Amino acid sequence: MKYDFDAELKKRYSNDPTYEKVIEILNSDESKLGNDFLSLRTSLDMSQEKTAEYLNISPLNYIEIESGTSDQFIEELKSYFKKLQELKF
Repeated sequence: MKYDFDAELKKRYSNDPTYEKVIEILNSDESKLGNDFLSLRTSLDMSQEKTAEYLNISPLNYIEIESGTSDQFIEELKSYFKKLQELKF
């Protein structure tokens, strides 16, 4: 049986007054992009530190990308993602 994160989150926290805000954050473009970076990094079996080193950015900067809190321009993020994707080939 596949774990349904959304259903479990709703079941546990839908009565919490901050639930809607949490869902809004989780569904944001920034969060989705961060998840894409996380998925790609883990598929490459790389640590956050090694990934940051490869991209020539600070580990904190990379953590911000994965967490969806980076204030970098989208074009810069796309170039980082493309550079990581090239490792798969």
